[in-house]
Amino acid sequence: DYSFEYCNSLTSVNIPDNVTSIGIYAFAYCKELMSITIGDGVKEIPYFLCKGCAKLSEVILGKNVKTLLGGCFQLGEDTYINKFYCYASNPPKDELYKKGDHFDYAFEHSYYNTWHTNILTIQTKIRTLYVPLRCGEKYSSDSTWGDCAMNIIEMDE
Repeated sequence: DYSFEYCNSLTSVNIPDNVTSIGIYAFAYCKELMSITIGDGVKEIPYFLCKGCAKLSEVILGKNVKTLLGGCFQLGEDTYINKFYCYASNPPKDELYKKGDHFDYAFEHSYYNTWHTNILTIQTKIRTLYVPLRCGEKYSSDSTWGDCAMNIIEMDE
């Protein structure tokens, strides 16, 4: 947990296939992080993995990722991940993290305003989501992926 949090010299991360788990907040607030590749050994993307990494522009998830835990790709207000490659044939599920008046999904942070009259939401968007061939419809109809991906392209692999 918190392995490289606030490591501002980190620009890219490559998690090899033989790694099976990553700790929470592992790369949170790494201001210069631009790309992360997570190999096929990881099944669950931990809470707040890349929270606050506003420069993150490319993400590659291995084929065995099943779950995205809350806040894992909350980069900040008005942020976009340019290229997001997800090799899982089924869209990984988004698991909510709730603490007090805050609600965190993989790409979204929601909270009540001071007077508890409105819920405010900050969402990270994906400009282009690349998915396995013949899986585009699954991703576009999934509430998590369909809501945050602006374009979905099926890969020829």
